[in-house]
This record gives sequence, structure tokens and C-alpha cells, in this order.
Amino acid sequence: MFPPPDAGYGGALEWETLPPRSREILGILTSGLSQRITHGTGSICQISKVEAGKGARWHVRYDDGELSDFSYASGGVNGLMKLSLLAPSSDTPSDCYVTELGIETAKAYWARSDREDPTLPLQSLRR
Repeated sequence: MFPPPDAGYGGALEWETLPPRSREILGILTSGLSQRITHGTGSICQISKVEAGKGARWHVRYDDGELSDFSYASGGVNGLMKLSLLAPSSDTPSDCYVTELGIETAKAYWARSDREDPTLPLQSLRR
């Protein structure tokens, strides 16, 4: 039996209530919380806005400061900000960090994912 999505995770939002693109981004930023994927390194990445030809794109900023090659459109990032799961950095407003609510939501997700909870929405296969 799987615990409810918010079991033991305070005010965590239910994963299923997040828009699909936002789920994908939050999952990537917090994959260090997974025992199955990263053996629980605890690493949580930021996301950085980079102005591009037709508008801004968002790249994952890894612990070493490097930006990912893959980028995301603003829609998924804006969804996370509206839900207070991401917030702009006070030092660098073009960088966003995962908030405490975002971390709690991700912990609840990764706990379920690591147990291979069949009730979780399928992951995106678009890459």
C-alpha cells in the first residue's frame, strides 16, 4: 500500500495537481532527492533564464554552476512560480530556486516514485 501523496510532508502539494510541464521541471531540479535515481545525493538545482532570439528559455543550473544544454519554455516555470514552488533569487533575479514548499512537494513525489507507485502520472518522454 502506498502512502497518501502528502503523508509526512507537511503542506506538500499533491503531484497530480501540478501541470505536466511543471512536474517535469520540478522533477529534474530535485532528482537528487531520489534514492533510486541518484542514491539520494540531496542535490537540488536552480533554473536560470537565458534570453534567446525569440524570448527567454530556462536552463537547469547544476551545483557546479554549469547550465544544461536542454532548455524549457516559460510556461512550466511560470506554473511553478504561481504555485509558490519556485521563487526568484534575491541575488540574481534571472535565477529561481526551489522553495520549501517545492522541496516538500518533491520529497513526497520522490518517496512515491522510489517505491514505483503505479498511481503517479507517467513521466514525459519528449527528450
